[in-house]
Amino acid sequence: MTVQDERVRELIAEQAAEWYVENRGGEMTAQQKQEFMRWLRASPLNVSEYLAIAGIARGVGNVAKGVQMPLEELIAQASADSNVVQLPTANRPRAEQALSMKPERRLNRPFAGRGTWASAAVAVAIVIGGWAWLSQQSNNQQYATRHGEERTLTLADDTVVHLNSDSALAVHFDEHHRDVEVERGQALFEVAKDATRPFQVRAGTSVIEDIGTVFDVFRQDAQTVVTVVEGQVTVWDSASLLLPAPATSPSSALLTKPQPLADLRAGDQVRIAQTGQVETRRAANVQKATAWVRNEIVFDRDSIASVAAEFNRYNRIQIKVDDPRVAAMPISGVFHTYDIESFADFLNGLHGVHAAMLNQQLLVSSRAAASSAD
Repeated sequence: MTVQDERVRELIAEQAAEWYVENRGGEMTAQQKQEFMRWLRASPLNVSEYLAIAGIARGVGNVAKGVQMPLEELIAQASADSNVVQLPTANRPRAEQALSMKPERRLNRPFAGRGTWASAAVAVAIVIGGWAWLSQQSNNQQYATRHGEERTLTLADDTVVHLNSDSALAVHFDEHHRDVEVERGQALFEVAKDATRPFQVRAGTSVIEDIGTVFDVFRQDAQTVVTVVEGQVTVWDSASLLLPAPATSPSSALLTKPQPLADLRAGDQVRIAQTGQVETRRAANVQKATAWVRNEIVFDRDSIASVAAEFNRYNRIQIKVDDPRVAAMPISGVFHTYDIESFADFLNGLHGVHAAMLNQQLLVSSRAAASSAD
């Protein structure tokens, strides 16, 4: 290797160290993601040096934690011109030297930009073609939707998840377990069958266990509502799943499963309080519970206040009901999730109810109060 070649490798190692340090800093913009991908694709040496840096830092085992960019999107970006690279052992001393440089030296050299370390490392895995490693790590994912946004996801086991507005999931899969946590909001799961790996969904203090079925989980502030659309599920108290076996057991270290909170079949719905206690169990209006997947709001003798709260989950324009008697009035109907104007017309057709737009709000009051205000 010539002196010039060695210098080029040293420069690439420095750039890789800069990326490694800076990629741990914060969110990556779309432009920065593209720039980083271009840097990786520019040469197999870039990928090789970056992976060496990651290996020295012992970060490879956690690189997929917190990745929010869908894996399919990364694959689509990288697969067209990805390179398979053998990591040379000779890179290790150079990687150690680059990583040990003073921060001032690393940061003074120009480079493409900053980003998220997790996303960057997953991109590296795709480019180097480490499919076995990637398949293991990419099963730890996080997904979220903003207010008014809905998404449909296909997980690594082919389970389909519909994620409602302002919701978040954490997915943890391995060869023995399929675990999902509903961190907030609502999700409808169409679970792929796998008898060797039960599918568990945690929501607050509850764990919903299933092998292959369709069910809806709505985690609210005060309760969690589980509705079974197809098949059957078992609902456990999460704390009880960790109780040790009785002292008379052959091994006190064994874990046991106590009695479940509920065994649910298609058409069943259960409401579970924050304390873990079952509040109600009843036959569900499945079409109503899953109407959000069809972008509908269905109400059947529900109060105006509760219907308004449902519209507010999706829309920038918020509905405010300022009269307690109007708020308690029961109504029935079906509306598109984002069609507030039609809902306002519906309210104005009710006896004694007045609805009007004011400052990006739909104000609902009694007609008598509205007339006196005029």
